Amino acid sequence: MIGDIEPLCDTMAVASGPHSKVPLFLPSSSKCHCVRSNALGRCYIDILKTTEDLIFRLSLLLPAVLAEHIKPKTKDLSTQAAALCAAAGVFVTAWQQQQVEAGLEHPNGRLAHSVLIERIRNSDKYSLADIDEDGIENTSEYNKRTKALKKHFSSGPMKKCFSLMSAGGTVAQQPAEMNGKRFAARSLYGGIANTVGVSALHADLFVQTILEAGSAIPRRPRPPHPFIGLFAALRVSQRFKDCFSASRDMTLRSWYLMHIEGDSILRRIGRHKVAEEIAAATYNFGTSQSSDHFDTAFKTLMATVTTQWEDAGAFKSLVSYFPGGEAIKLAEVAPEDFETPADSATDTGLEFSPNLLN
Repeated sequence: MIGDIEPLCDTMAVASGPHSKVPLFLPSSSKCHCVRSNALGRCYIDILKTTEDLIFRLSLLLPAVLAEHIKPKTKDLSTQAAALCAAAGVFVTAWQQQQVEAGLEHPNGRLAHSVLIERIRNSDKYSLADIDEDGIENTSEYNKRTKALKKHFSSGPMKKCFSLMSAGGTVAQQPAEMNGKRFAARSLYGGIANTVGVSALHADLFVQTILEAGSAIPRRPRPPHPFIGLFAALRVSQRFKDCFSASRDMTLRSWYLMHIEGDSILRRIGRHKVAEEIAAATYNFGTSQSSDHFDTAFKTLMATVTTQWEDAGAFKSLVSYFPGGEAIKLAEVAPEDFETPADSATDTGLEFSPNLLN
């Protein structure tokens, strides 16, 4: 059996990049911010996508997408770019937690957001020299390329992007402290609750604790603002929850329980003066205007774990991208404004999955 799988993974790698496992695609909820499959009529998520493969895909995708917002003379990040950077740190860590919860990965793996930052920041170390037909390396071109990579990923805007990735990922994996011991967060919901310091079961207390903490923060704290990662985590958690809300598959239902209705929490926070006072310092992540930015960011990131990657030929278009080139936007092959029978929760079956509910 293993002998049959390895050639299949090798074949898929040529078209779509490395595959540690043969994909298992399950349908998302119709509310999920992701692109529908061209062939299957709705968005399908590869629940077996390993964190390692996800990091590889994100390391290709993010620089190419951020090029739309980060130009040679750019000094600061736009709200959309900031949302994408912070969301990426949350997204990859939450995905790792979901893989661990499903028993697909070891719980003591390296923190995913840290690995992602390291991978992108050190892109020059992953660059290979061109070798001609005589086996001679083009050393001059290689040195020129690695120097350009170092310069780009050490620029001010990219440093800010990495800082936001770290802030989001730190909240997602924030451990709980009990009796002098630290316990790793097993879900994004848990990381958010651990960051706030109280259970999210009582929304009033949860919101009040955040407001009190916000009032105690200096008006101009050292960036990034302490709430940037928290607000980004709340936004991303809401969108993950939406993706899994109508599924009847046991894996996706368990992942649904690992998330919180973050938009609702942020709406309640937004009614208070504190939200206005910290809006500028948090790229407006806590305000209603940022909801669309996170919809876009989440949809962009979901391409790495859905059939959009294959439908759009993402690997072939991204693998040759070099910083400084034109931004790349992955094609959305299928229309998104139509309904299918699968959009009804009663018709959402266990597609490509064992019938665990019988």
